[in-house]
Amino acid sequence: MNSDTPGNNSGYIISDPQPNPNNPTPPLMSGDGFRALFDFSFAKFISPSLIRIYYIVVLVVSLLVSIIGLVSCLINGGFMAVVGIILIPLLWVINLILVRMGLELVMVFFNLERSVRHIEKNVRDGGMEN
Repeated sequence: MNSDTPGNNSGYIISDPQPNPNNPTPPLMSGDGFRALFDFSFAKFISPSLIRIYYIVVLVVSLLVSIIGLVSCLINGGFMAVVGIILIPLLWVINLILVRMGLELVMVFFNLERSVRHIEKNVRDGGMEN
């Protein structure tokens, strides 16, 4: 049985014994989440929970900046309006793609750490379990 207790250094803040593989990042402020902020040994990770929030903030801020830029281009009119209508949405999408790729890369490292700990536990227990 995979139970995550404060002393097992699992690296994840999990409130239920069996984590959901479709949702590997539990909420930051539930259970041990807030205490993880003051874990000076860095045995628990808060970044997987914060990545979702960060992505939403980046999405909203970049959308607002793009809208302001588009309105500014439209106010100037002429050639700037045409350039703004074409480039601003394109640059917004490219920005989101790059931010998303970077955040997914960070999550790959957390999932890799989780998999290594699972393998290490299986080796230590002397068996392979799913």
